[in-house]
Amino acid sequence: MKQNFGYCQKDGVRSGLTYPGQSREEMETATQNQGGWFNSMFWECANFIDPKGKSCQLQVNAGTCSLKDPQLCRTKLSLEPASEVQSEVWEPALLNLRSEAYYSGHTSKHSQEKYVIPKLQSQFADNQILLKYTNFLADTAKETGENFFDLNDIAGPPFPSFNKELLKTTCNAYTNLLVIDATVLQVAFSNPEIIASAKSHGIPLFGHFGLPPVSYGCNHAVYLQSCDFEKNAFVIWTWGTSVTLTEEILLGVPAKQPYWPTPKGSHVWNTGAICASVTADQITVE
Repeated sequence: MKQNFGYCQKDGVRSGLTYPGQSREEMETATQNQGGWFNSMFWECANFIDPKGKSCQLQVNAGTCSLKDPQLCRTKLSLEPASEVQSEVWEPALLNLRSEAYYSGHTSKHSQEKYVIPKLQSQFADNQILLKYTNFLADTAKETGENFFDLNDIAGPPFPSFNKELLKTTCNAYTNLLVIDATVLQVAFSNPEIIASAKSHGIPLFGHFGLPPVSYGCNHAVYLQSCDFEKNAFVIWTWGTSVTLTEEILLGVPAKQPYWPTPKGSHVWNTGAICASVTADQITVE
């Protein structure tokens, strides 16, 4: 919070993580306020997994981003300020300056961009996170020809779009965080016979067994503990225990996503359960 807002909030409930060996009291406190997205998952990796080596990488399907360079997309999503900072600080500042630009005669996006960027840089000169994000958008706009405001609107894939290449990358990493739809985990715990049936038939969960045709979106972060492609067994650690799922359950098959605009001819969405992962080559936190 101090990194993002510049101060520590004295009241309210802190966000936290659960981990093996944690006391029940600590777990209850940690789980009173949970939430996050790709930016917060990356922040956790960069600050609590490999702060010294800086090897954390966000892994997302490049086809979900409008930019030609996948690395620019990954960097953009990783640099995004905390959601609260975006809603309470960044977005209001952006809206006010765009309105100011419009009433000053700057009616086009291009003209507003030239007006807004230097003012944002001045306004956030003492906020390292917002200044870095502003400068990245400004530099990327120059490099790609994309508009500053359009770049800001680029969002990470909120629905499963992971593929086998990304899964292998995550499996081969020293450690990871997996962004997943918890529905498949809940089914595994409550109806293990369904998981056994899905494995024996080589099919995903979504679109079968009375589940929706596709996921409604990712809502949980877990640890992919081990991968065995030959045995089709992927062990996930979550909620204080582990569960084994299959490649078909995790990656599904290509599908249309009715809850998100899909470019014509695109096959990025699927009936699997993974939206993204964060990987690291080492653990250097002390």
